Amino acid sequence: MGTPTSANHRTAPAIAGAVFVPGAAEAALPVLGDLDAFAASDYALAWETLALYRALRDDAMAQSAMARVQALRGERDATVTPAL
Repeated sequence: MGTPTSANHRTAPAIAGAVFVPGAAEAALPVLGDLDAFAASDYALAWETLALYRALRDDAMAQSAMARVQALRGERDATVTPAL
């Protein structure tokens, strides 16, 4: 998931945790803009942003994130949570 110094490597676990903690998804919103550039090239982070937008019930952003996941997934099954 990138080099140990990349922003996605440091922040993706926090976002992943926010998705699954009830009521905490909104807390991850401020970092989404910063991570957008990384999610464009990192499948696991793209998948986590998709999960977050779905948790927030933001259909437009979830649709955009799904397109990014599909573009990056290669042979992966997009229904399976990637390992961080």
